[in-house]
Amino acid sequence: QESLSTLPIPVGAHPAGVFSSLARSLLRSIVALRVGGVQQPLVSLHPRRGLVVRSLRGDVAYEGTIPPSELRRRDPSTGLVREPQADVPEGVVPIRLEFKGSYAVCVVWSDGFSGDIFTFDAIRAALEDLGNAPPP
Repeated sequence: QESLSTLPIPVGAHPAGVFSSLARSLLRSIVALRVGGVQQPLVSLHPRRGLVVRSLRGDVAYEGTIPPSELRRRDPSTGLVREPQADVPEGVVPIRLEFKGSYAVCVVWSDGFSGDIFTFDAIRAALEDLGNAPPP
């Protein structure tokens, strides 16, 4: 499980820069969770686990993951497996998420690909298709 103590901090990083980055990330997460009164999931990237999706509905907490290889196989508009399957080079992993407003995330891959923008609905559909559905 990821915590603040496990977040990577570059060697030699200036403390003000680290805290500024942390504050921006926290603010982005808070805004994403409560935009328009609709609670959006908190989406993050874990190097080995892939896309990590967390949400809190009332007193029910949820965490689900989409492994990197599965994520690359998915259609960003539906969350379902793409047909036909694209060849994904061995060892390609997601390296960064770029948030697109309050509705989606763009996944940037280690091979430079960043054309897929996954809506939160598509992420939910992928989790459901993988048998890892979040609560309604």
